[in-house]
Amino acid sequence: MPKHIVHQLTELCRGRVLSLSQDKNACRIVQRILDRFPSDEIRFIFEELKSEINALILDEFGNYVLSHVLLCGTYEDKCYIIERIVDDIVSLSLHKFGSNVVEKCLELAPDDVRELLLDRIIGVPVANHRLTLIDLMNS
Repeated sequence: MPKHIVHQLTELCRGRVLSLSQDKNACRIVQRILDRFPSDEIRFIFEELKSEINALILDEFGNYVLSHVLLCGTYEDKCYIIERIVDDIVSLSLHKFGSNVVEKCLELAPDDVRELLLDRIIGVPVANHRLTLIDLMNS
């Protein structure tokens, strides 16, 4: 794709990534941009989403954008998302939209990080955790 088109599209998105990510149609555009544009041109997308990860996980359309960041993002992006959800992973896995992100985390997490997620799910103590799968089974 010509560089001037990439630049125009990214400039249209700049400052609006959160609202675009929460829109039924626009979230698909954000996902395609993540797929097809050079990482140096789209770094701002994740930077704009970072502060809203908890809201996006539970959002009807935002969860798909976060799942796409897990697919296309850097190791650091993946770890950042996972660090934000690890303490609530069991309750998020029970949520209609949050479960999509949890599934992608388990599928796409680097091996060292996946082990932490699995330990958290089955109940190995992790600092500041709230609910484990074992807690759910016992109630």
